[in-house]
Amino acid sequence: MDRFHLYTHDLNERVGAKEEERFRGFLKRRLAGEPLAYIVGEKEFWSRPFKVGSGCLIPRPETELVVEEALNFLRDYPRKRPRILDLGTGSGCIAITIALELSGWGRDIAPLVLASDISWKALAYAKENTLLLGAGSWVTPILCNWMECFSKDSLDIIVSNPPYIGEGERATLQEELGFEPQDALFSGDDGLFHIKKTVKEAHSRLVKGGILVLELGIGQARRLMEEERLLLERYQGYWTAKDLLGIERVIVLQK
Repeated sequence: MDRFHLYTHDLNERVGAKEEERFRGFLKRRLAGEPLAYIVGEKEFWSRPFKVGSGCLIPRPETELVVEEALNFLRDYPRKRPRILDLGTGSGCIAITIALELSGWGRDIAPLVLASDISWKALAYAKENTLLLGAGSWVTPILCNWMECFSKDSLDIIVSNPPYIGEGERATLQEELGFEPQDALFSGDDGLFHIKKTVKEAHSRLVKGGILVLELGIGQARRLMEEERLLLERYQGYWTAKDLLGIERVIVLQK
């Protein structure tokens, strides 16, 4: 029963046996801790519904800040066909949102957005969402182990919501996270392994003036600037963006 049916029908109307059985199945899964997004099969991101399920990271509101920073940069970018990589795409929410927003600007711009992931399960959702949301003209999901598939000076923008939870935090996290792909969540003892790896490898892949936009965990922007200053100084500049709670949630580095 969808929301429209619920709002427009008599609340005293009896549901059928199949619907009741389905609801009990949903309830059992939820009581076991399974995320609601997996149970209903989708999660909203940037006011669009994205299909999700087992093996696919669930989109989160804070990740929209990655999209915002990328779009802010692209507003004055001279290239009419920017080459964009969404690294570890999961559901494809970042890649698809950027592509659809750019296509709606009403100017002569045709982005080439590569949505990469090492997981076939995740890519299946990215491909489905690309087709369902009408982004097939701009987004290409590809199987790749991080940046191995990309050559020097080949990209204008790299965006990513990488794994950034430290292994030591496992015991303190919500039960729901145990249902999501663990390799999309955890990144070494301190949570910085994939962030540092991306900052290091992105520099050679970006064109001069291109940017890397990375989502971070709480306190990681400061730690990155303190522990990896030499790595960051390879870029001509970098800045952070805060989320609605005032957390430095995103770092942007420009080559």
